[in-house]
Amino acid sequence: MLVNVRKTRHRGRKLSRIDIANAPALVGELTLSSTNYRAMGQVASLTLQERGNQTAAGQLGVLYEPHLIGLVGDGMRFRGIEAVDGTGYVQEWLADVTRS
Repeated sequence: MLVNVRKTRHRGRKLSRIDIANAPALVGELTLSSTNYRAMGQVASLTLQERGNQTAAGQLGVLYEPHLIGLVGDGMRFRGIEAVDGTGYVQEWLADVTRS
């Protein structure tokens, strides 16, 4: 299932609705898996495999320990931990199912 995904936070801080709406959406398929992450051991991880991007994490990176916190129509909101330069930050992704 193809989805459009936008981040709603930067280094843990919420972005404004305008910034979120103006950010380009990344299109791809969400994959939920289990990952061995350093000292934390096995953790759930959510990634977006973008169209045309062959790297595993793509531009969004990995959302560790994701939780589905909202579901409305074709839209979903996930919250988890994003690792940036070795530091963990709260991150949320908005994912909308796309028909194309």
